[in-house]
Amino acid sequence: MKKFKHTILPVYDAKGNCVAEMRSVNMADCENDELIMKLNRWRSKARESFFTQFEPELEKTRSWMIEQVVQRSDRVMFLISSNDNVVGYCGLVNICFESGAAELDGILRGHDADAKPNIMYWSEKALIKWCFEFLTIERLYAKIFAHNFPSISLFARLGLHKKAMEHMRRIDSGGVVRFERTDDPAGAKVCVMEIIRGDVVSI
Repeated sequence: MKKFKHTILPVYDAKGNCVAEMRSVNMADCENDELIMKLNRWRSKARESFFTQFEPELEKTRSWMIEQVVQRSDRVMFLISSNDNVVGYCGLVNICFESGAAELDGILRGHDADAKPNIMYWSEKALIKWCFEFLTIERLYAKIFAHNFPSISLFARLGLHKKAMEHMRRIDSGGVVRFERTDDPAGAKVCVMEIIRGDVVSI
């Protein structure tokens, strides 16, 4: 399960130019205060896009990275770097080799990052390619708040199509807000999108 935990992926644009590099987060990143503060700024700006929301603090984010990213065997988070500067991140969660499925998770470009246009598109495209060709995943899906039109548009450009609408209920606990699936139609609307390996002609 941990064969993807030490991975570096090049990111290419349509002309074949290497525009970025993706590196999986490790324990050393969890000890990097400067990096964590940068992630805090970004998550704070885009807080309402996440299913887990908390007031960004150094130790709180560090604990989240250790417990919810590095120590989880079914999750990987990639830092996206351009010109040796971290400009965003993306990743996978709920990786299940038995069912051949994984969830595209946690895509975020830093609002103050200096990066080339479409960097997140090309990065996510590299991630999808790696999933289908290296991890031999058969199905990728994403869950996005229905009001998050930029992310829905991005995933549509990447070839994902809308499969269903779900609802999530808000749970407040200890300063952390979590959204979990519910059958209550009054819950927050979430768009479920997916792409199947056989649907992909060229990545």
